[in-house]
Amino acid sequence: MTLQIDYTPTPTAQAFMASDARMRVLNGPVGSGKSVTCCFEIIKRASEQKPNAQGIRKTRCIVIRQTVRQLVDTTIKTYLDWFAPGVCGTS
Repeated sequence: MTLQIDYTPTPTAQAFMASDARMRVLNGPVGSGKSVTCCFEIIKRASEQKPNAQGIRKTRCIVIRQTVRQLVDTTIKTYLDWFAPGVCGTS
């Protein structure tokens, strides 16, 4: 099964994703694409990781929200909407 993903970041999202600063902040109103941008940022950075001797890209990240409920209801839902389990690996 092949998954076609069509994501075009906004200019603000492009600038955020292009930055290599150690600390970055992305803010905006509800529905402005912050969570989607961050989901793609995680995938982008993981794919840029240098593979180890076994050819595996080992990457860690952390996603922080105000509450666990927000994490489950918004961020995880958004991630799974774009990167479905089974098609994009397993969770």
